[in-house]
Amino acid sequence: MVVRKSLRWAFRVTDWNPDPTQWSQLASFVSTVEKERIQRFVFQRDAKSALIGRLLARRAVCESLSIPWNEIILERTERGRPFVPHCESFDFNVTHHGDWVLLAAESFPKFSSSSPPIIPRVGVDVMKLESRDRSPLDFVTIFKRQLSVREWDYVVGDRDYVLNRFYRIWCLKESYLKADGCGISRDLPSVDFCPKSVLNYDYNCSIVADTTVDLPETLKDTSWNFHEGFLDKDHCWAVCLNSEIVRFVDPENFQRVTIEDLVSDALSVNGIDKVDGVDFLDKDPCWAVCLNSEIVRFVDRENFKRVTIENYVNEIDGGGAWTAETSDFEQQLTIDLGSQMQISSIATQGRQYSSEFVMEYMISYGSNGLDFAYYRGFDGSPKVSPRVYGAGSWSAAGQDFYQKLFIKLSRVSVIKRIATRGDGRDDSYVKAFTLDYSVDGDQWVAFNEPGFGAKVSRSGLLFSRKSRVATFKGNTDSNSLYVNIFDPPIVAQWIRINPTRWQDRISMRLELYGCTYNPDPKAVGLDGVTYFERRVGEDRERYDRPIEFLSYDHPLLRDEIRFRFKTNEADGVILYGWGKQNDVLAVQLVDNRLFLNVGLGGRELTSLSVGSLLDDGIWHDVFISRDKRSVTLSVDRVVVSKSIQGNFQRLNIDFAWYVAGVPSKKRGLDTIRHFKGCLESLYINRHNFFTENPWRPDQAWLIVRESAQASVNSNSIGYDTEPAFVRHDKFMSDIRRQLCNEQQIVPVTFLTSESHVKLKGYEALESLSISFEFRTFEMEGTLVYHKFYSDGYVKLYLQEGYYVVDIVTKGSPGIITANNFLLPVNDGKWHHVELQIRKNKMVSDLDFRPVETVREMDIKTGAYYYFAGGMKGSKGFIGCMKSIVVDGNNQFPLKANPGEMKKSIEIDVDGSGPLTPFPVTCTLNEDEVYTTVERKTRGAIRFSEESGPERIHYPVEYDAGLDEMDLLIDRSVACEQHVAYTCKNGAPLFGQDS
Repeated sequence: MVVRKSLRWAFRVTDWNPDPTQWSQLASFVSTVEKERIQRFVFQRDAKSALIGRLLARRAVCESLSIPWNEIILERTERGRPFVPHCESFDFNVTHHGDWVLLAAESFPKFSSSSPPIIPRVGVDVMKLESRDRSPLDFVTIFKRQLSVREWDYVVGDRDYVLNRFYRIWCLKESYLKADGCGISRDLPSVDFCPKSVLNYDYNCSIVADTTVDLPETLKDTSWNFHEGFLDKDHCWAVCLNSEIVRFVDPENFQRVTIEDLVSDALSVNGIDKVDGVDFLDKDPCWAVCLNSEIVRFVDRENFKRVTIENYVNEIDGGGAWTAETSDFEQQLTIDLGSQMQISSIATQGRQYSSEFVMEYMISYGSNGLDFAYYRGFDGSPKVSPRVYGAGSWSAAGQDFYQKLFIKLSRVSVIKRIATRGDGRDDSYVKAFTLDYSVDGDQWVAFNEPGFGAKVSRSGLLFSRKSRVATFKGNTDSNSLYVNIFDPPIVAQWIRINPTRWQDRISMRLELYGCTYNPDPKAVGLDGVTYFERRVGEDRERYDRPIEFLSYDHPLLRDEIRFRFKTNEADGVILYGWGKQNDVLAVQLVDNRLFLNVGLGGRELTSLSVGSLLDDGIWHDVFISRDKRSVTLSVDRVVVSKSIQGNFQRLNIDFAWYVAGVPSKKRGLDTIRHFKGCLESLYINRHNFFTENPWRPDQAWLIVRESAQASVNSNSIGYDTEPAFVRHDKFMSDIRRQLCNEQQIVPVTFLTSESHVKLKGYEALESLSISFEFRTFEMEGTLVYHKFYSDGYVKLYLQEGYYVVDIVTKGSPGIITANNFLLPVNDGKWHHVELQIRKNKMVSDLDFRPVETVREMDIKTGAYYYFAGGMKGSKGFIGCMKSIVVDGNNQFPLKANPGEMKKSIEIDVDGSGPLTPFPVTCTLNEDEVYTTVERKTRGAIRFSEESGPERIHYPVEYDAGLDEMDLLIDRSVACEQHVAYTCKNGAPLFGQDS
């Protein structure tokens, strides 16, 4: 029997935390189909809301239709809307969002046998007013396309209530869509709402019922009415009713119900299953408390009590305010909390109904009211409330693209975000800027945009492209605050900001947010002869507790690997995994680039590479992700992706893993050099390799040390056949300290053949020892020249791209030349040179391939060594040098400053890739390097009236093709194109003299 009912029920789901027993019992009150739908939810909060919604619906059917609980049948339409079959005079709708689950229901009995039945249609929606870590205006702008013009004007019409107005409109739209049963298939902007009355929790808590809606002609067969209100200050609701029933329904608020109200006389439908309660606890998030056994008998099992900041600090919304006696820097507000407590945040407001407020302040704290300590920022200085709110600002001296703001922090820090504002005193602000960062103030790194830097060449090979320099969004006025987040964070001590767009003049206030950089205490410094080995198969046989993330008893469909590294070496194996069925995962540095080779058991390997000049001694962040046959490699936010060849989807590394080296050449490796440098935060499938390995004899990785020797193979380093295996903690401590704390090696660049350095050595020694590294693309050039104290000299130089050594000594018959090095060295790679001379013997070593010369020689060293030139009539070296050692003494980083230089050269922007080299003009000075690409047609382009009276189209062709120009622009910090226009006997083009 249908009973006239109008139900408005609300259940606060966040206040309800069922235990497994209660959950199992409540789950038995719904049908098996409904329970299975609930079990598919991943999160507890969603499962709770879904179950409460089913219980609300069944209770409403019981009360409105007088159907016993265990006989209720609920079905769904094609679009998923629930209904009671064969009962058109009853309709209900359930919704949940935020803290609440709501039900609205209407039922109408037949008033007489001759009267037509009343068929109700009900829709309800509730929304929590939240902007999800965005400003309210930025958040609602995301949904602008879903609103009509009138609705958008209404939402942004009052900036203080943007979020309130947006969710009001959204609630109305959702309630209509649910009542109509069409879901989101409707064109949302065509459903145009027009609110008539103010609906604001702070203004009134009454129900509003005069909002109207304009619908397209195709939807006007049914008219609708709406009721709106607030449950609390954070949740608004809307109910949609068809017009046939409105005259019988009074606007009413929602009645709060409890679990006892819902299931007071409920009957089990499918039987109690305790597994349901266990499954509920397994959902995310869940909690666990660990107690020692001595206290368990005194502790009752209880759930967590939820508290909010409003329970403790609601005074900020009060009408009063603290006002200092005078306005100077000596004023202090002292607060006694009554007891010691941990304080995690502070909120401030200015004086209500006035323009008085504090823009900047410092905090000190203490435990006795007498002794206070300043709260300090991540740079160690007393923390000031963000200087972005201060009265002063930085204003550039000039108004051009070359103005830069340098910031030096007191120590190396992790910088996570930057907040900016304009000048505040006038309409001056920065609209956009780029940012560089540095650890030492000398070597700078541009912050690049994250994104995909891969491109497929015409030959089908995959090569890497650097991502563009990131342009950060600035401000839109001089007072509003804008925050940019660095993802991943920056590790630096120096920050350099270059404004690129501004209003009126370059002026800004800013604040950096972050913390002190603490290097990974488990970071490992590798010396180039040490690596780690673990035989996965032996884990199962020998160890009671194998390392699960490396011992693949079940091959994985997905993998994640991340780590940081820095090195001054161009080649080295970082990580290698090998399976018995030909599965391979190889991460290696080859020619300054990072390569990933992966195979899933087939014959083919899939190769990806990214980065360039990664041997710069700077930290680089690496992330590798594999999802079945899709793999992604990222280095410093430059990303490449590719599909893995073959038919398999699982990676089965079931034989061995190696870190920082391998014992011999392996499949998928292009080098066998051990990694030399620093590794930290190495995570394999979310497990930290260094912290989660218990360095114990029964479960340690083998730490293998091998001594390097010369090898006849020019492409590799040879090792002793009997390596030493080490298993103790002291050695691990030694190698962790070994290289990670060494001073960064900074190369010196020689820009011209005249630039050189003069270094002092020990005079009158009977032996000579020098070593250094260099790289260049030049065919000729003097590397080192040294005049002996006795007669003669030694000269190291390049001849037609090959390395040559000449020596003349007292008693020698003439020039002794060592030029039997077979490979050219002008390839842009780093090459290691070592020269040792003593009586009657010279050993010249190029890239660890020594050549011994035995002749009559007798030397006494001179006072000075000239690197990169310095000889009259001899061309100097153009390129880079580093790691210069003279007579056993390391030479500190040097700088060459030859002044401005211009040179026309040919460049190849993708190295050995498929793009064609092209001519450019390079201009070098102390601060900047400019690359100019000329047009193919030189000089001015002339046009006459015959060319056309209205429009002239002229294609501009450069010396480089479109692909080459595209990559050159990608790798540039800034790009300019100059266009000049002159007009003879005609009107100026831009309304002024040209």
